[in-house]
Amino acid sequence: MQNFYELIPKSKLTKYPRNEHFELRFTKIVICTKTNETLYDHLKDTIDNVQVIEEGQVCAMSEYDSETSKLIIFDDLVMEPKRTQISIGQYFIRGPIKTFIDLYKRTTSEKMSTMLRDTIHRKIYKNVTEYVCDL
Repeated sequence: MQNFYELIPKSKLTKYPRNEHFELRFTKIVICTKTNETLYDHLKDTIDNVQVIEEGQVCAMSEYDSETSKLIIFDDLVMEPKRTQISIGQYFIRGPIKTFIDLYKRTTSEKMSTMLRDTIHRKIYKNVTEYVCDL
């Protein structure tokens, strides 16, 4: 198979300007997952301050400072007990006060709690004037 990118003369390639929307830097990335993945190992090896919490555990927000920005990713914890779902919900409700940006990655939603689903829906569609598509 031929790589067409290599055939383009390097003088024709341009460098794209920086995207000003990606200036926010996270001082810590926290990934809460049921099982570790090679992607998360790669992130830990290449990026400083990446913490992977396995076994479906969710740390309390009080364990982190409220001065620096953090990204927390919940990876497919839909089937976890209700106590865990309540902890995750607290990140979506009180997370912005503690400078958390929340991301809930899931593959199944049938058992997702209604409260958490409604909170995520409000976060996604907040201040949106036009929907791109119906979900």
